[in-house]
Amino acid sequence: QESSYVLESLLKAGEQRQNEFSNRELSTFAFIAGKFRQAVDEEDGIDSTNRPNPTPLEQSGPIAQMIINQALRQRPEFSVAETTLIVYGLMRLNTRDEKMLLQAAEQYIRNAAELSSVEIINALYAFGRLQFVHLGFVSAMLEEVRRRNMLENAEPKFMAQLAYTLAFQRVLEEDMMNTIAKNVCRRAREFSGQLMSMVIWGMATLGVKKHAKALCSTCLE
Repeated sequence: QESSYVLESLLKAGEQRQNEFSNRELSTFAFIAGKFRQAVDEEDGIDSTNRPNPTPLEQSGPIAQMIINQALRQRPEFSVAETTLIVYGLMRLNTRDEKMLLQAAEQYIRNAAELSSVEIINALYAFGRLQFVHLGFVSAMLEEVRRRNMLENAEPKFMAQLAYTLAFQRVLEEDMMNTIAKNVCRRAREFSGQLMSMVIWGMATLGVKKHAKALCSTCLE
């Protein structure tokens, strides 16, 4: 309770002094605000992956409105890392703004070749959770996954989030999903129950059945 009071006070102070933030400070503020919202939800027993539809800007809380409005005013100077912090913060605040997300998508497309695997999956995951489908962005990110052969030795979290996000956005990439399914069967002990369930949900949602029996058998084991 004491730490919650301190964070709430800091967020209110940040809202009042928004014009003093540098790009890095604003992006960090957005990430912290989102993380705090997630912690409050977990404390209240709310599943952050099962929230209602994202709230549009005009209906969102004052913190989310401040972050988006200030970010739009300070663009286009944000780095990709700063943009990712803001987008992830908005995802946890469950707030979407078409203009903000469109600008972020265009920035990701321009810098696709320079993005790390973590930045790619975080952006895909956040856009999916915010129900923002930008086919050019999705295509550019998936092309980088293929070009760099990221699934070959990917971390379980990366594969699970990719399967989950593609399903959330209803984007069927059957070859990619089949590769994930084979990797899960081959490396099953590296996947937690949560990660395994994300993969299976993704396969079921998109109707990918080629390795369904092997995947279910692996899960049961």
